[in-house]
Amino acid sequence: MHGVDTGSEFRTVVPVVPSHSGSVTPTDKFQRTLDRVTLRMAGALDLRAVLSEITRGLTEDLEAALARIWLIGAGDMCTHCALAAQCPERSRCLHLVASAGLSERLDGMYGRIPVGVLKVGAIAAAREAVCSNSLLEDARITDKAWVRREGLAAFAGYPLTFGDEVFGVLAMFARRALTDLEFEQIAVFAAQASAAIKNARLFERVSRMLQQLQTENAYLKEELRQGIAHSNIVVFQQDADLRYRWMYNPQSFMSEEVAGKTDAELFPPEVAARMAAAKRRVLESGQATHDELRVPRNGESTLFQIDLHPFRDAAGAVVGVTGVSTDITRETRVQQELAQALAFRVSSHPTLGGGETGIATLRVAERTAELAAANEELRRVTDAIPQAILVLAPDGSTVYVNAFVLAYTGLNLDEVKAEGSHEKIFHPDDLERAWHERQMGLSRGEPFETELRARRRDGQYRWFLVRYHPLRSESGEILRWYATATDIEDRRRTEERVRIENLALRDEIDHSNMFDEIVGSSEGLRRVLARLAKVAPTDSTVLIVGETGTGKELIARAIHKRSSRASRALIRVNCAAIPSSLVASELFGHEKGAFTGALQRRVGRFEAADGGTIFLDEVGDLPAETQVALLRVLQEREFERVGSSRPVSVDVRVLAATHRDLSAAVQAGTFREDLFFRLNVFPLEIPPLRERPDDIPLLVEYMIERYAKKAGKRIKSIEEDTLEMLRAYAWPGNVRELQNVVERAVILSDADTFVVDDSWLKRGASKASPPAASITGTLAANERELIEAALAACKGRVAGAAGAAVRLGIPRQTLDSRIRALHIDKYKYKTS
Repeated sequence: MHGVDTGSEFRTVVPVVPSHSGSVTPTDKFQRTLDRVTLRMAGALDLRAVLSEITRGLTEDLEAALARIWLIGAGDMCTHCALAAQCPERSRCLHLVASAGLSERLDGMYGRIPVGVLKVGAIAAAREAVCSNSLLEDARITDKAWVRREGLAAFAGYPLTFGDEVFGVLAMFARRALTDLEFEQIAVFAAQASAAIKNARLFERVSRMLQQLQTENAYLKEELRQGIAHSNIVVFQQDADLRYRWMYNPQSFMSEEVAGKTDAELFPPEVAARMAAAKRRVLESGQATHDELRVPRNGESTLFQIDLHPFRDAAGAVVGVTGVSTDITRETRVQQELAQALAFRVSSHPTLGGGETGIATLRVAERTAELAAANEELRRVTDAIPQAILVLAPDGSTVYVNAFVLAYTGLNLDEVKAEGSHEKIFHPDDLERAWHERQMGLSRGEPFETELRARRRDGQYRWFLVRYHPLRSESGEILRWYATATDIEDRRRTEERVRIENLALRDEIDHSNMFDEIVGSSEGLRRVLARLAKVAPTDSTVLIVGETGTGKELIARAIHKRSSRASRALIRVNCAAIPSSLVASELFGHEKGAFTGALQRRVGRFEAADGGTIFLDEVGDLPAETQVALLRVLQEREFERVGSSRPVSVDVRVLAATHRDLSAAVQAGTFREDLFFRLNVFPLEIPPLRERPDDIPLLVEYMIERYAKKAGKRIKSIEEDTLEMLRAYAWPGNVRELQNVVERAVILSDADTFVVDDSWLKRGASKASPPAASITGTLAANERELIEAALAACKGRVAGAAGAAVRLGIPRQTLDSRIRALHIDKYKYKTS
């Protein structure tokens, strides 16, 4: 550390959540980077991997010049420690265990720092952070040449604590000054690092205990096997169907090759019947029993004492019988008592069997009790961990699961261990893939992971990330697999939502009318925009009404961008473009098998828009049954997927648009009145283009620039006659029709002047604009005659109630435009 372990001031750092504004500040970026490092280290269970992720993440992702971690340990290098003279006890100090950046060495002068010595030791002793942005001015920094040489500006040191335990210090240097908020963010990160280190330590402890238990278990089983093999004792266990699970005593007339067989397959009928009857009594009563039985053996009659005990599962239910059979024809009474002692031990720990005669039997029984105690301690530790932990045999069969797994699945240990249990626990759609990945990972013998959905006791599935780690013997043989399962449901939901939002964004771009902004300055458009500005920040439902091509979708996007939901997706649905049989599935999603072709579950548009906005274009075309479901969403904010009866809650703002007269549709019975009232909270009526002719020059210029750039052309001017013709046309297709005309003209243009062929606009009258059609339908014949007659009748007046524009039924701007285009002298009709 070159003596730089201090700061110019002490601060008690309190975690502060950074504010989220519309723009991304350096502090926001800093926080996101910290979050990324936190996620990386959270995935590591090995302590060295955790420490490496922390220091490497701080230096690589946060561009710290130097990051180091010390953990408190025994004073094991006092004779070599450069700071030993300052350490009075020499029994406990900070050990440098991870370093990245300027130096990755773990030895040197600051490889060991006594608790309470220097600033790093003071941080551990006082449990207080040290933060400084003035290293060169701090008198306590001894190596200022190093600070200048490396260009260091800031220092941050934090105690690593978990609960009441202090187990180290995290310190870092930066080449720029850090803000107070960044210091506080690093403090939060240090707390998360402490939890990760604690978790890794706990996992290592569990792994060591499991390995020790496995070693002792294997030793004890072999010891028991050898002891029983030279005794007159037979130890066995049978399931509820009285089929043998195992039996020990190879030198007896019975062998270990009896798994799955019954008494009737091993003994004479009269012996088998008596033994089976005794065992059924144990199964039914749950009480131990003792019996003596003579069995024919090698032409002689051998007397056996049989002690039977109920075998119970974790829930206490009797699921089998454990027994000890002792040959009492040739043994002393002492041997019988020892056998009974062993039977008592077996009844309390039925998965472990027997022992030698005499003192050896008692010694084995005591070892069994010790192992049971160690096993119980291990179970208490693993059961306290709020994460799924599984212990597997080398072939992948389940040996043990902790309490979290049992509580989550609602199953007992035997049910989890039973063959075929994975079909009850895991989602059927994930079984084949996950099982293949699992078998491949087990065969490789290296750590691996997989993701799949596990069924909760209430029937719901959640996604889990399962990580597998092998435990090997000294010879390298795999003794056990340890697996941890982490709930990643929220992460998967976020990934799915982002995926759908990306699809929706691409769909929005594909269906965009090519405008980035709402173009125009007419009075009608200004009124719409003023109302838009007021409703956008709210969560109110908006009904956008207007003719086809007026830009209803553009208005919807403007509302969304100005709302508090702008950071989330705007999901667009064209209700008229979806077959009526698929509308419900498209809007609300469906379950696998809900209908023919539903090969997997699909998330609907409403679920994809959760937290954002959904735009229902042409909502007037929704079928009647879907109108009912939409009404429920608007009223209760929930719906059901097709093929499911489970409600799904959503937080969605609804924007709807239509070119239809919904009031007339309600009167005609084709649209629900209650749905109309729910949609019509804030109506916005978009004026047609013929009512805003003053916007046409602006729109044309905007479109020319866009399409000329796209076509690689340069258009400098617009022909005046063309502009007047465009202003005079009624535009039944509104802005969309104008867009098509401009794009076509740009493509066909060979000069730098924009010209539109007037034949493109000579078409029949539009039903939506009868007044203007009286002129547009006779442009080539009597347009001049009509205008001059109107001017003569109105004495040259164009505007006003007695003006020619009113007489002709067209806007004043349109009439002025046509007068200029036709070079009519309106002043000659004026009278004094």
